This record gives sequence, C-alpha cells and structure tokens, in this order.
Amino acid sequence: QSLIYGLISHYSADYIHIYGVDYSSKMLSAFEKALYSYDYDSADYGYTQWINTPSFVDYYIFNEFFMNYDAGDNSTYYYKTKDGKLAMGPVWDYDGAMDNYDKATGDLYFSGFAYQPWFDRLILDEDFQNRVVERYKELRKDVLSKKNIMNKFNEVYNKIISEWNFFSDKTKLKCFWDEADELLSKRELIEKTNLDWHHAAPGGDV
Repeated sequence: QSLIYGLISHYSADYIHIYGVDYSSKMLSAFEKALYSYDYDSADYGYTQWINTPSFVDYYIFNEFFMNYDAGDNSTYYYKTKDGKLAMGPVWDYDGAMDNYDKATGDLYFSGFAYQPWFDRLILDEDFQNRVVERYKELRKDVLSKKNIMNKFNEVYNKIISEWNFFSDKTKLKCFWDEADELLSKRELIEKTNLDWHHAAPGGDV
C-alpha cells in the first residue's frame, strides 16, 4: 500500500480509465518496493530507476527551505515524465509555511522534511544528500537568495495593497512580510555561523 495516497483529481470518473489507475498503482508500488529494499541505493535495483531524481531534490529543498511540512503527507502532487519516471510537483499548499503554522513553532536548526514519506529514505542515500547540498548552493545564489525572495514578497505585497481591495487587514499582511524578512535573516545567520548545517543527519540538529 502506497505511503502517499495518490489522488487523481480534476477529471471525471468516466475520463479516467481503470487501467490507468491500475498502471499508476503498480508503478508506485514498484518504486516503493525498490526504495525501501536492502538495495535501495544500487544502480541496478534501487529507486533511481523509477524516479526523476532532480525533481525530488528540488521538491525536498523548496519544502524544507520554506518549512512547508504539509507537503509529503498532504497536498502532494507527482506525475509521470515522458521517459516513464515519477517526478515531483507542482509544489502546493504553503499557507502554513514560513513558521505560519498555528499548532507548532518552526525550528530552523531542525530538518523536518526528512521525516516525510519517501524522503525519510531518500535522505539516507549519500548520492541524494550530495545532490541536495550542491543544488541548494546553486539555488541560494539566485532563486533562493534573500534578495530575490524579498523582492517577490514586495511585488506581491504591493499588488495586494494597490489592486486587491478585498484584503482589508493590511496590518496583518505587513506583519507577515516582516516575519518573512526576519525568518530569512535568521536562516542566513545560521548558514554563516554553521557552514555545514545542510549536511545534517536526517531529522537531526544542524
């Protein structure tokens, strides 16, 4: 039984052929059997024959970076690429991200996404770990730089204030913007003072 229940949405029952559902179920089962096997990290029998690894690396980084721990258990999407492999995406459901979850406080020194289904196993693979580290370093130079992220926040904030009059609580919106700036500043400080933080053991302190 799949650790992540595949949800086929946006199509009527008549559109989805029963064989398509059966094919998808068998593909996920084969992937999970390989992933949680003794030979999970081998080239011949391991998980890499079933997935588009770069998409899993990006999915891990984006959800971990923005502290989006709904992903993996809920609001998780994946698809099959043209070469027949499983790929993650799109990312989704970020309302509780960036320490905006009301039932728990986020901890920047703790790797939370490493506990999620599939990724709890993937992060044990040294090759996957190295891919995450190198890709993260690359993304932090531009896409995930504080400057770029805050520019995006600023664009959205100004658009909401100027065009979306239905958002009446501007004070609350500004507060979230400030919290995002503070959170990213803390993350940069952690990385400057502990350059090996992203080599953390799965679920462990960084």
